[in-house]
Amino acid sequence: MSVSDDDKVSIINNHIRNIELTKYTSEIMLMTQQAISSPDQRLIDMYTAQIADANLQLSILAEQKNSLTPKE
Repeated sequence: MSVSDDDKVSIINNHIRNIELTKYTSEIMLMTQQAISSPDQRLIDMYTAQIADANLQLSILAEQKNSLTPKE
């Protein structure tokens, strides 16, 4: 049994949603870390890296999704 293109797109959409939620959490954590009087630069760097990684993941998933979506 193989996975249909529609199923693949659905799986990708779910994964995209999870990454978007994780990215948003990292953005919130970054904002709150930057707001305190003594921010921890290690945490700022970590959250910034997580956001950048999420952007890369979202980009590659969008490419994969586009390759599965029928062209008109």
